[in-house]
Amino acid sequence: MKPDSVGAWRGWPLRAMIHHRLGRAEEARHDLAEARDRLERHRAEVRKSDRPLFDGNWFDYEVLDRAARSLVGTGPE
Repeated sequence: MKPDSVGAWRGWPLRAMIHHRLGRAEEARHDLAEARDRLERHRAEVRKSDRPLFDGNWFDYEVLDRAARSLVGTGPE
């Protein structure tokens, strides 16, 4: 994932699950933290514009995020 790609924050929960599956627990936790940070930055950008927060992918993101947090063991936030 490119660090500055538009919408790149969406893939971080999936990336966390992949790292978990590969046995890379620390990387998985880092990916979830990165997802949270990138989502907050996205929210800040959206507040400055007239764009919607999500473009119809909110449910997909929530499912992935919750699954990743459950799998990695960070719990829901």
